[in-house]
Amino acid sequence: MSGESMSDAMREFLAEIVTALDVPLAADDTGDRAHQRILADRVSSVSISIQGLLQDGDPVFDTRWLRKRITETPITYEPYVRRDETAMTDAEASEQLTRGDLVDTVICPTCNVAVGVRCITRASKPAREPHGRRYSALEQAAGITQHRATARREAQARGYTSNGLDHKAEASLLTAYAARRRSAQTTASGTTAR
Repeated sequence: MSGESMSDAMREFLAEIVTALDVPLAADDTGDRAHQRILADRVSSVSISIQGLLQDGDPVFDTRWLRKRITETPITYEPYVRRDETAMTDAEASEQLTRGDLVDTVICPTCNVAVGVRCITRASKPAREPHGRRYSALEQAAGITQHRATARREAQARGYTSNGLDHKAEASLLTAYAARRRSAQTTASGTTAR
């Protein structure tokens, strides 16, 4: 379609095709047959509607027809929902830590300041923000760097491309890192108290 713009009616038809084919996976084995049946029926409906559009050239009619067919095949099973897509409880949300909360728990590779000390500039003044390499060091210590590398390798093995970002998993890794630090601190303070 060089130079030509797509009509609104055609955009609506294509959007209806996307809606028709967006059939969620079933939550369990009992819904698998229903999922397969609904998906097959909708694929057939999409094929018929495209053939009709090629014959009559009327996307408005074919959009209405496809929309009617979708309502005739509703989702009748419980859809699968990933654990990380469900809402977190208040306790889980309060335990989620950010990189900013933990960045001062590692030595800064740029300015070499110690743990717990704010980064400094070249002029030996306090920096406004921690250095980027300090965030990288935190990600390395928390296991996020390894997690991303593993996710990239797995995606490439399946033929996909991935940036390796999984915010929920990374938040969990940061929380586990913070717990390890607290545990080490309480162990160290218990040892020195004796």
